[in-house]
Amino acid sequence: MKAMIGQDTKPIKVGMMVIFIIGSFFFPLFLVIFFQDIFFFSRDHIYFQPLLSAYVLFFAGSMLMAGTILLDLLYNSRREHKNLKHRPWMFFLGLPAVILTCILGINSYFYFDPKGLHFNEAFTLERTDMEWSDMKEVIKVTTRENNTVTLKEHEFIGKDGSHFTVQNDRDFFDYRNKIYAYLEAADVPMRTVFIEPEE
Repeated sequence: MKAMIGQDTKPIKVGMMVIFIIGSFFFPLFLVIFFQDIFFFSRDHIYFQPLLSAYVLFFAGSMLMAGTILLDLLYNSRREHKNLKHRPWMFFLGLPAVILTCILGINSYFYFDPKGLHFNEAFTLERTDMEWSDMKEVIKVTTRENNTVTLKEHEFIGKDGSHFTVQNDRDFFDYRNKIYAYLEAADVPMRTVFIEPEE
């Protein structure tokens, strides 16, 4: 490879930058789930889901990597003695930020298990555990879509004032009745609130 491009690493860096920019739209979809399965998978999970922030942070990490390569290219193009080798300072400075961003993304998730609800939101280092017995109530938020009242989300409210919102998407729907059974067994009250859709 070096014989083909000589001492000029610019084509490789440009190629890597393009890969990270394009990949930033695809990497999160696969890598977030892949890494979360490796680090957090348990047979006790009733329902496990990455938070939206996990995908956003992984996207940001990929774009940050592309930006680091771009800064390295700009630095190399503006310095004197361009043909002399230089240490990739931009990579040394940028790589820890990229790794930290991706770790924060992998660490953004929530899940239900027989003990209750557990979630770790973006930029928090410790997981929050809300056991079934610690829940004050669950609010089922409904709204109107296409002239039909639909269930939008569930708000899980803890006795300590903590709360967490779970969207009522197709994946959650498959496990909803099992989660309701745990709530009923713990005597957690559920009530329904209707919210008019935003215009």
